Amino acid sequence: MKIPEGLEVGGEPEPGDDPKRWVVRLLKGLYGIKQGPRIWSLKLHDVLTSMGFRRTDCDYSVYVYLRDGVRIMVPIHVDDLLLASNSKSTISRVKSDLASHLDLHDLGPAISILDMKIERNRAHRCISFCQPGSIESILEDFTMQD
Repeated sequence: MKIPEGLEVGGEPEPGDDPKRWVVRLLKGLYGIKQGPRIWSLKLHDVLTSMGFRRTDCDYSVYVYLRDGVRIMVPIHVDDLLLASNSKSTISRVKSDLASHLDLHDLGPAISILDMKIERNRAHRCISFCQPGSIESILEDFTMQD
């Protein structure tokens, strides 16, 4: 890796020093480096816990917020978050809080996650998940698609 143009490294090289062999410490994670996912995970954890979320013991990629009868669940997959709650106003508030800490892209109501299709029946107040792609793939593997 080369020292970026315009970056001044403290002091002049000693006689005989090769500035190409200097070590520069990154103070911020860069996309694509090995430590990137770990840095992102720590940052997201700090943001969510500062907002009052608690990481579940059974799955570290799921955070829960419980307060005053409001429950918000946030499952995380890499850099995708899904917000589920019994309060629309609280979800809106959490989205704006997250946006103040992170570069957020709200994709609206979820229609799928991890190849699972999400179907809502608001009249009956229920949500169902199905995996038609996985089912079709399994059926094809066993030549049972017809």
